[in-house]
Amino acid sequence: MNLACPAVTVSTLSDDQVPLYKELRLRALRDHPDAFMESPEAFEARPVEAIAQRIRESQAVGGFTLVAQHAEAGFIGTASVAVGVTPKDAHRGLVWGVYVAPEVRGLGVGLLLLKELISRASSCGKLRNLSLSVVSSNQPALQLYQSLGFKEYGFDKDALYVNGEFLSEVLMSMDLPKNLRS
Repeated sequence: MNLACPAVTVSTLSDDQVPLYKELRLRALRDHPDAFMESPEAFEARPVEAIAQRIRESQAVGGFTLVAQHAEAGFIGTASVAVGVTPKDAHRGLVWGVYVAPEVRGLGVGLLLLKELISRASSCGKLRNLSLSVVSSNQPALQLYQSLGFKEYGFDKDALYVNGEFLSEVLMSMDLPKNLRS
C-alpha cells in the first residue's frame, strides 16, 4: 500500500465521519497516553452523538477538526482548533488533538494537516494567534511546530501524570499572518 502524501486529502470532519474519527482518536489516546490530557477510558465511554455535538458546538464559534484521509488506509491523522468563546478571547485559537498514525509518520501527513490548519485559522478572519502544548520529550512534534513558525513561550513542569511519571509540556504559540486575516 502506497501512502505517499499526494494521495492524502485533508478535510473538515463531518457528522457522518464522527464514528471513524472516534476510532482514530481512541487509537491515539491508547497508543500515546503521554501526549493527551484525555484518557482512553473516558473518551471510549462518550457516545458518538456526544462527540459530534461537541464538534458542532466548536464549529459554531469558529473552531474546526481536520482529518487526513487516504483512499486505501482511511483516516490517518487529525488536528483541531478550539476558539475562545468570550469577546475577550475569541481572537485566540488552541491547537489540540494532533495525531498522525504511526504507519504514516515521516511521510509529511502532519505537515500537510498543520499547514491546512494554519491556513484555515488564518483565513477565518477573527483569529490572531494559535497556541498549543506538547510533551517536552516529543522532539519530532516540537521540530514540526517550530518549522511552521510556532515559538516557545513557556514550560509547564509536571503538566501530566501518566503511568506513574510526571511529564512536562512546552507551551508554544504563533501569530497568524496578517495578510490572511480580515
